[in-house]
Amino acid sequence: MMDIDQNRERIRAERSLQLQADLAVQNRQREAQADLYRSLSQQRIGDKSLPVCGAASGGGLDGRTGYWYGKDCRSR
Repeated sequence: MMDIDQNRERIRAERSLQLQADLAVQNRQREAQADLYRSLSQQRIGDKSLPVCGAASGGGLDGRTGYWYGKDCRSR
């Protein structure tokens, strides 16, 4: 019985560690995408063929500049 409980606990711990690792990977991917969108939006400043980014742009608010960023828009 004790071996069964120890195995179950070990399996739970391994699953927990794997979940944490998966979440860390997802967070790094999300941050990399946000950095890309932020950079692209900054590069497009003044490009009147693209709309100005806003809350619905699918990106976010750049805390450093105070401007919105997104995939298919310009920062300002």
